Amino acid sequence: RTCGDAMLRLVEDVLEVSRGGDEVALGVADLNALIEEAVAPARDWAAGRGLGFDLQVAPDAGPYVLTDGRRLRQALQHIAGNAAKFTSKGGVRVAVDRVGERLRFVVSDTGCGMGDDLVARIFNLFEQVDPSISRVHEGAGIGLALAKAHIDRLGGTIAVKSAEGHGSTFTLDVPAPVAEAPAEPARDVAEARDDDQPLRVLIVDDHPTNRDLLRIMLQAAGCETQEAADGQEAVDAVTASTFDLVLMDVRMPIVDGLAATRAIRALPSPARDVPILAVTAEAMPEDAARCVAAGMDGHLAKPVTHVKLYEAVETTLVAASERAKVAA
Repeated sequence: RTCGDAMLRLVEDVLEVSRGGDEVALGVADLNALIEEAVAPARDWAAGRGLGFDLQVAPDAGPYVLTDGRRLRQALQHIAGNAAKFTSKGGVRVAVDRVGERLRFVVSDTGCGMGDDLVARIFNLFEQVDPSISRVHEGAGIGLALAKAHIDRLGGTIAVKSAEGHGSTFTLDVPAPVAEAPAEPARDVAEARDDDQPLRVLIVDDHPTNRDLLRIMLQAAGCETQEAADGQEAVDAVTASTFDLVLMDVRMPIVDGLAATRAIRALPSPARDVPILAVTAEAMPEDAARCVAAGMDGHLAKPVTHVKLYEAVETTLVAASERAKVAA
């Protein structure tokens, strides 16, 4: 499963970088869990080949940090994996230290190393350091290029020191200030109503994968869900049934999320009063302002994590309650 997950993430990374994906989703990340997940494939690879693997995390590094956990995890996974795959004797060491508001990851190995000419182009996408090496260690150049792309997006730096036949050392410096531990979000969502009935949530998104992700997160918190694939379906659903919350994408065919929200607000009560939370890739402040102007009660930028979703649901329900009080 770990190998399959790693391959899926590699494919997703290649597609994202090829499309020029540049969204950064900052949130509170459990640093120890992030690191353990990132280095697991490299550790397994090393163990299967009799190599050493040493992980040292400074006590003041976390335990919680503010970062884009997905990007940081992917970058570290690519670097650690590259170190393990290019090491046939000795082992790999990963050290994590705090330097002010930044984290420093130093990944060193006793592998084959690289000459200066190869170091100069190692981060080029799809570059292999050597044809003979690429036959043994397929995909290494891709991983390093993807790691650099993620670190660049995070506002960090990545550097490499290497000598042919003497191993390599990669140093990643990333902004990641210490953060407070997140609250228990699932309980907040489950208790968002005064009665014992589960929240009924309408998920509106034209991409089935996005709907599936939201459905899984919401059902894990005890919510009941229904789905709509465009804005018109959303208006029809709200007209026909009662919901406690609508999660509304913005860019959709037929009727977009803004138009659908305006249509819902024009319905008779109680349908028009349903809380609406924008869940959209449009993440700029002006995008959030347009959502509120259309009648939405909150705005959540994609990609969505369960923590961000649960917090946004709670905040949106509170905002909608205040709106109802003012209207009354």
